[in-house]
Amino acid sequence: MITTYLGRVQNGVVVFDGPAPLAEGTAVRIEPVNGNRTEAVPGAAPHFRPVGRWDGPPDELDRLLADVQAARDNDLDLERDAWK
Repeated sequence: MITTYLGRVQNGVVVFDGPAPLAEGTAVRIEPVNGNRTEAVPGAAPHFRPVGRWDGPPDELDRLLADVQAARDNDLDLERDAWK
């Protein structure tokens, strides 16, 4: 599977937006993405750009998202209770 990393050219050097675990000397292919804009993410609003990618098992991502949603719901409940 080919992994794609996003980045920007700064002073003639490509600087990745996040960690890119590429070994020194790895051959890469650099392609401009839609001029100066990043690729569109299917279903995302046009002004958002990708900030990461999940390569782990789908069920683990589902569990992590459920944990985040549960924490958010708990925070909202606490906030609502504070306003009572």
